[in-house]
Amino acid sequence: MYDKNYMNDCVSKTINLMQSNMIKLDYEDSFAKINFIDRLIKLTNYKIIYLDCDLLYTGYNKSNILDCQKNVVILRPTNKNIIDIIKYVSLQITKTKCLVIIDSLNSFSNLFFIDPGIKITASIMLFASLAKISRSNILFSSKTESEDKYGFFLSIVGTYVIKPKKLFNVVLKKIMK
Repeated sequence: MYDKNYMNDCVSKTINLMQSNMIKLDYEDSFAKINFIDRLIKLTNYKIIYLDCDLLYTGYNKSNILDCQKNVVILRPTNKNIIDIIKYVSLQITKTKCLVIIDSLNSFSNLFFIDPGIKITASIMLFASLAKISRSNILFSSKTESEDKYGFFLSIVGTYVIKPKKLFNVVLKKIMK
């Protein structure tokens, strides 16, 4: 169970610290992750590019559990379109301020057959470096079990991802009552 005040506090801290152009969202519960992202989207007044790799957000929108905001472009990456999506996102974040959400790295890694950890790291670093041009933000969510100062391990898919140095980390943890 997630306390409403705890979730609101996490969202408001994230909004206040969006000067950091890379944000990592660690979560234990997928429903809490979507709740957090939905609140963040509602408080963001510029363009949002949502890479819905696990299709959870799309499902909530299609079933009318969540309202899709007008400033959100939802992209559904597949093995066939991932290169075109990376090109599109790269172009968009150089033109205008955006919040790029990669949800989630665990599913994003499934799009790459060879060296997924390297390709995830390269994609994040590409987006982050291009995002500096327009002062955009990159948020990526992941379910991680182990982490060190150099990176983190996506245990579900068995991939190690190098952690960028300038990273704001949000951790959603269950509160036991």
